[in-house]
Amino acid sequence: MGKTIYLISMLDKIGKISTVFAALFTTILFVGIVFYTDVATGLGTYEEKILGSFLKIVGILLGISLIGLVLIPNKEEMYMIALTKDYEVEDVYSMTKDEIKGNIDYVFKKIEELKNNKD
Repeated sequence: MGKTIYLISMLDKIGKISTVFAALFTTILFVGIVFYTDVATGLGTYEEKILGSFLKIVGILLGISLIGLVLIPNKEEMYMIALTKDYEVEDVYSMTKDEIKGNIDYVFKKIEELKNNKD
């Protein structure tokens, strides 16, 4: 369980970083496109290629960040996945989302109690 909690924590941080990078790359791409269309007529061929390559790299990084945002579930969902992985399919179909969440909340409450008793 310790490895799972560590993995969930890492993926949560990656998801947050991915959000920041997506916002940053979107801003850079937008400013770059505006700059490129405004100034491109006065630039030489070499400068246009450099700026075009830069915009392509930023676009690729934006795409990677957006893929990270889409594919990494939020922390609560990751805990639900980890704690329900041993459930049978029939059990999950018969339980509602609130029941599953209640089970997860119970586990976290017990973890907090253990943590408080240890201190």
